[in-house]
This record gives sequence, structure tokens and C-alpha cells, in this order.
Amino acid sequence: TEYGNGGWAEFVGPNVDPIDYPDALTYHIDNVVSVAAGQFASFAIDEDHVLWGWGGNLFGQLPGMEPRQGGVIKVMEGVRSVSPSSQTCLAIKEDGSLWAWGPNLEPTRIMDDICSAQGTFALAEDGTLSWWRYRDIVDGTFKPKKVAGNVKTFSAGYSNLVLVKQSGEFLFMDFGNEM
Repeated sequence: TEYGNGGWAEFVGPNVDPIDYPDALTYHIDNVVSVAAGQFASFAIDEDHVLWGWGGNLFGQLPGMEPRQGGVIKVMEGVRSVSPSSQTCLAIKEDGSLWAWGPNLEPTRIMDDICSAQGTFALAEDGTLSWWRYRDIVDGTFKPKKVAGNVKTFSAGYSNLVLVKQSGEFLFMDFGNEM
């Protein structure tokens, strides 16, 4: 279920009954195992690893759908996880390949052997954390830069990064406007 009127997100608290919410949209996707919400698109992965999407699609997060078209579309198959942001999306397929799409970019395979990804960061199975600029994918100059090695897990914000190394060391990086 997506709440709101297609504009900015609205808070739906524990005391609000979604059935009585006047702008509620209801979509049905069978056998959903995970969901993820971005600013203008939301996603679900079903038990057959099919990635489904819906939402406002203002920046091309839903390939093949017009902005504000509405409805649910099949985005791609073989998906293990998805990470939408405000304008772009990343998906990791079952084979470990990382796919990116968004403004001016159809789904494009950009990396391999990836175990997690968020924003413009990806963690490879060997513990290497890499970063890139989205525009580098669009203009064909994509070359991810190594941020750190021996990384166990991470989380990326708008201009910062928190990571935990295999040793247990905890690091916080603030990139300011450099990203």
C-alpha cells in the first residue's frame, strides 16, 4: 500500500487506520518477500525474485513508465535486493551483479560480485567498499573509487558514510558537498 497523494510523503502514525485514509492506494503483488521505498517510487521483490515498482516516477525510477502514470510494473527478474534513493535505484541480482537506473539511464549493469549497495556505494563480496558519481554512469566514464577495504557492513546518507570493518572498527566519514 502506498499512502499519500503522489506529492511529498506524509507521516502515517500508529494511531491512523489506513483503511480510513482517504488517499490510500492499494496494489496487489503475490508472495512479496521484501519492500523498499524511495522518494518517488517504491518496490517489492516477490519469492520468484521479480522486482515490481510503483509510484510517481518523477526521475525515471520506473523504467518504461511515464511520470505519474500510476499502477505497478515489472522492473526486472532475478533480483536479490533493491535500494531506491530520491532519483536513482540500485538492484543486486542473484548472480551478484549490480544494476543502476534513473534519470537518463535505463537499467545498466555496472558492477559484479556485490553483496550490498546503497546510494552511490557498493560493497563487494571481498569486503571492498566503492563509490562513484551517478553522472559517470550516464556519460560512460564510470570508474568506481575504492573507499575502504575489509568492510563488513555500511550505511550511506546524503553526504556521509558509516561503516564497520571486519576487525570491528567503526568509521564515520563526512563528505560535505564533495559527493
